[in-house]
Amino acid sequence: MVGYFSGLGDADRAVSAVAAAGLRPLALELMDRHCLRAWDSWKNMGLSSEADTILLARSDVGGAAGELEALRIKECFDGAGATWSALSEDEAEAGALF
Repeated sequence: MVGYFSGLGDADRAVSAVAAAGLRPLALELMDRHCLRAWDSWKNMGLSSEADTILLARSDVGGAAGELEALRIKECFDGAGATWSALSEDEAEAGALF
């Protein structure tokens, strides 16, 4: 899962919402504008022009339960003010996001 946020405050609210919902993702990684700029200067992905802060989540739960967990995490991101959020469609896409 990935969520774009307009600032650290919204991303912080998303992390709090994930915890409050009792969700335990395998990983929850935050990249602020400084990290995004550094990443973009290396990989030229255009991320720093689209978001101030990015929050990435990864689940290790399989099957239908994993899909539900992913949707619930995305709902937490959206409810906290994500300007854009998405779920990866396959393992290769998930790996590329991380």
